[in-house]
Amino acid sequence: MRNVKQPSLTPSDRPNADPRIHVVGCEGDKTSELNSQEIEWNIPSNAQKGDLVLMYRSAPTSAICDAWEIVGPFNRYTKGNRKKRRPGLQAGLKRIARFKQPLAYDDLKAHPLTRKIPVVLAHFQGKKDITEDWFSIYQRLVTLNPKAKSALKRYVVE
Repeated sequence: MRNVKQPSLTPSDRPNADPRIHVVGCEGDKTSELNSQEIEWNIPSNAQKGDLVLMYRSAPTSAICDAWEIVGPFNRYTKGNRKKRRPGLQAGLKRIARFKQPLAYDDLKAHPLTRKIPVVLAHFQGKKDITEDWFSIYQRLVTLNPKAKSALKRYVVE
């Protein structure tokens, strides 16, 4: 099967052009791919260039360890593709922050600001747009990692 290229999208392709915030998971056997500054990764279908992706690493880490910006190009892969990529929409991501103090699932689950956020209740299953809940997660991230504030400032409306 072949992969079908999707054109790169820009925030101007979306009404109001504000970047969205997404969380995607990484299973334990894929974490070595995250050592690069730029990767291609499976993203939500509504994600666009300029959006922020928080990478949630599953057990044993169970934490948000880095933030990535979607830079493109976009590719859509089918099941059983030659590149052995996960089916669905994938895009080039560029790391904008690696958190020295990862935001652990247990912290999110216990903290009053974040414990009732749907993605936390769902234990980070799937790829989710978390824009509506971003500020609470952002506050936890920068409390643990004050230096990350400058890297994430583009994505915060205070």
